[in-house]
Amino acid sequence: MLLDYVLCLAVGFAAKFADREVSPTRGYAAGLAYGLLGGFLATRSPSFAAVACALVAGELLAGKVDKAAHYLAGAAFFVTVAALGFVQPPLAFFALLCALAILDEWMEAAAEDFPPALSFIARYRLLSDLGALALSLVTGDWVFFIAIACFDLGYQLFDWLDYRLKGGRKWRK
Repeated sequence: MLLDYVLCLAVGFAAKFADREVSPTRGYAAGLAYGLLGGFLATRSPSFAAVACALVAGELLAGKVDKAAHYLAGAAFFVTVAALGFVQPPLAFFALLCALAILDEWMEAAAEDFPPALSFIARYRLLSDLGALALSLVTGDWVFFIAIACFDLGYQLFDWLDYRLKGGRKWRK
């Protein structure tokens, strides 16, 4: 189980790397890693399936698949799930997490338009984390919260390392 959470962190890191990478080769490699590892996690248990499928569906439905690396990640995700066997996530939990992932994507794009507290939640895409925390508290299944928190930690870790490795300069957009 611990390895699954480490993989969640790696998926978050690879997702952000694929999102930011300007070199097609490295972007494709990160997208492939993101898709393969995410697809593997989706086959681990119904709770992991709910989290992984909701994050992928949220990105697709929010219209955030805008790079070739994202398409490769999606294809790798679906091929991996098909090859390893689909695990049916609890539909209500999937729907909740997917809706929160979509809201996270939309709110992040308009983060500066919100009051400070909401701006922080929007900038760091914390609705999914807060929803997963509530879901874990209600169900007693901590996979929801820990998996999303590890994914987000990897996502933010990429930004932090990138900032440090560039000597404190922000990434070019």
